Amino acid sequence: MFFTASKIFWFVANPLSFLTILLAVAAILLVTRWRIWGRRLIVAIMIFLTAFIVLPMDQWVLYPLEQRFADFTQPPEHVDGIVILGGSQITQITAARGQPSLNDSAERMFALLSLIRRFPNAPIVFSGGSGNLLDRESKESDTVRLLLVEFGINPDRVLYEESSSNTYENAVFSKELANPKPGQVWLLVTSASHMPRSVGCFRAIGWEVVPLVVDFNTAGLSWRREVIGPTHQLEKFGAGIHAGIGLAAYYLTGKTSEFLPGPRA
Repeated sequence: MFFTASKIFWFVANPLSFLTILLAVAAILLVTRWRIWGRRLIVAIMIFLTAFIVLPMDQWVLYPLEQRFADFTQPPEHVDGIVILGGSQITQITAARGQPSLNDSAERMFALLSLIRRFPNAPIVFSGGSGNLLDRESKESDTVRLLLVEFGINPDRVLYEESSSNTYENAVFSKELANPKPGQVWLLVTSASHMPRSVGCFRAIGWEVVPLVVDFNTAGLSWRREVIGPTHQLEKFGAGIHAGIGLAAYYLTGKTSEFLPGPRA
């Protein structure tokens, strides 16, 4: 129920969808006696879009999240196990084309390839079932298997957790599969903006992991935009909004015990 509700909510709350809905509302208002409110809504949308193009608003929402664990970019010398979260696979294209297809979070898979070689004896858990509401059959693990084969790595080198559909389930099902022992050092690999929510979920089930941050989308904070690319900016802005909403939803539903988890003191 939580998974379905979250997908439907995000379909509406996604910035592109939300702006489209507002424009539709404005268009309807223009042909009613409240046409002045329709014009005002259109003006408000145009002001927002103009500010969005000029100002680095995508950086403003992503940077605080990415900075929470920004220092954790190198693994410790000793590692007992590794958990890598899904979310970088495009399962439908992989299934249709027979080639591993990755999205903008492909750095997670680069980390997987690197860590397999760096820690040849450490168990590695890839956690990711299907996060697609309309396609529950295509699994992210299918893409990972194909990718490992292409790099000459036995796909059986990795343990696959294929039942999860969100971050909290990543934590729960990975723990069941990995069966970590007290005192062991387990790495958690995911994108920088996703790490606070991920660490919060693992802590909530009693599993202290060492974050290994990859996939940064910001170089720093600025009041001036360096590159003009509205489509890319809107996607990254949406990713930051999605991460923030996810933190709030997980905290309110008890899936994390902290609103914005950070490094242990």
